[in-house]
Amino acid sequence: SLENDVELLDDQEDAEIDTTEVKDTKVSERVIESVLTVNISPQSRLMTSPGTTAMIYFEVTNLRYTTLFMNFQAVDEHRFLRTINPPQANLGPGQTLVVTVVLQIPPTVEVGLRDRVTFTANGIVNVVQSVYVTVSSATSTQDSSAPWMYWTYGSRCEWRSSPGNCAGHVWSVEVSAQDWETGVLRIQSQPRGLLYRNQFTAGTRDPVLATYSASCCQPRVTITAFDLANNQKSISLDVRDIWLSEAAIAAVVLGCILLIILIVLLIFLCRWCYQRNRASRDLPVYRTERTRMEQR
Repeated sequence: SLENDVELLDDQEDAEIDTTEVKDTKVSERVIESVLTVNISPQSRLMTSPGTTAMIYFEVTNLRYTTLFMNFQAVDEHRFLRTINPPQANLGPGQTLVVTVVLQIPPTVEVGLRDRVTFTANGIVNVVQSVYVTVSSATSTQDSSAPWMYWTYGSRCEWRSSPGNCAGHVWSVEVSAQDWETGVLRIQSQPRGLLYRNQFTAGTRDPVLATYSASCCQPRVTITAFDLANNQKSISLDVRDIWLSEAAIAAVVLGCILLIILIVLLIFLCRWCYQRNRASRDLPVYRTERTRMEQR
């Protein structure tokens, strides 16, 4: 009947509202995605000389809420790889394990050679991270410049950053880092939660993209980019700070330029009017012969 149809429709609407409320309460739980991350420690020795040993420290972090059993493997292009330790391990929720990869560089290797090492963490989740090991010498060009960083907000916490209404809402920031000399090693955040948006080889000179997401109840973050020479660049962000987008900045700059032009035009017009009035007062007076005879 019509009454039964109306009751059924009301029940469906109530169920949709309840589902929406449940989803909204779980937003904060999805701030840090349940994934496995692999980063390279800044203490790694990635620029080495012929006849020496290169040490690479891979930091494997379990961001899931369950324990993971992982197998670790590594291969390199020039067969310099010697050991990997440990080869396997159990990672508890939130645990970080350092896996050490050792390469022995032959003394006959030419300076400037780059060996690409690929590390793989195998389990329920598989993560691959590659890195360049560069054969250098004491006279090689030293990198003393920090990486370049650019950032922009993906979403913000407008009117949702107070303790009373921050739960259930998320903000995010997009970060790009680039180093034109030794290349970008890694990007990290404090607190944790930064994820790479593109697969990259540590030591690349191309831009490395990453995204940081957090609950609006956690409005602050410090993001740091490292290069292979261990130079670093940090930015500290607070989503509650006043921030202007590129469009807003462009509008402000354009408004300032127009204001300056208007002021210059007003000054020019005032000066032109003044000179015109002055010229009209200084015009010479010519007297005719008749005028002279009348004056006599």
